[in-house]
Amino acid sequence: MNTKTRLVATVDSNLYAEVDRLCNATQETTNRSAAVEEALRMWVRATQEELDAVTPVMLPELDISNRASLPWIHQSWQEAISKHRRLLVEVPRMHGCTTQLLARYLEEGPDRCALVRGETWRKVQSWTRRYGVFGQQIFSADAGPPPDNRYDLVLVDNALHPATSVDALDQWLSSVSPDGHVAIFYHDHDIGPKANAAWIESLGQRDDWTWLRYGYYSEEDRLYGYCDNVLSGSVYDCPDGVHWPEYWSRDQLDQTRKNSGETSFGKLFNLRP
Repeated sequence: MNTKTRLVATVDSNLYAEVDRLCNATQETTNRSAAVEEALRMWVRATQEELDAVTPVMLPELDISNRASLPWIHQSWQEAISKHRRLLVEVPRMHGCTTQLLARYLEEGPDRCALVRGETWRKVQSWTRRYGVFGQQIFSADAGPPPDNRYDLVLVDNALHPATSVDALDQWLSSVSPDGHVAIFYHDHDIGPKANAAWIESLGQRDDWTWLRYGYYSEEDRLYGYCDNVLSGSVYDCPDGVHWPEYWSRDQLDQTRKNSGETSFGKLFNLRP
């Protein structure tokens, strides 16, 4: 049971005791109803006060304050977000992209940063509740930003999701302050509208954008992680051999490749031919 649940349970217990005491002490039905109503009001006030006093617990994976302790691929993403004012990043599946973007958003704070997710509004609401960040500046990519809002950093996650609107993303680009940064992360094999992929491609060809692709290639049947700077043409290997060895060792990647087949693995992990 988490902290908030324990607090609510405690207040609930107090509520039942108070209702029982007031009801037993009151003989007249009208007075009894009024007593119960007052007890409920007390419970609502007490619950809100207790919950407001709770300091949210930072999950370990959301603490990115020590960049040097992060896996190489996550270090690389965070550095790129800081360095490049206009950034496109293609990432392999299941490599912590969403968690890293949420962690950066929490580090920057909602006054400076907006996190935009390529999902429906209902899914975004469910996701924010799961991470305990409900009510923050986290938005669905199916709609543009609130009117007149300006951000120093806009992070877009899962930009090729079918729920993503290109028109909405254009509005988000306009919401970045003059000296601000925008970073758009996507999975190449999301099955979304062709217009979204064309929009990504058009941004990537502009001189003021940096376009990075992370994935794997196979050499003598061994997998290696790489990063490709598309416009400069430079490709380099990640220093650990694979992108996230703490989570995806080479043996685990090989087993996944064997189990899922070359085509499926290639789509999930950006396997370069």
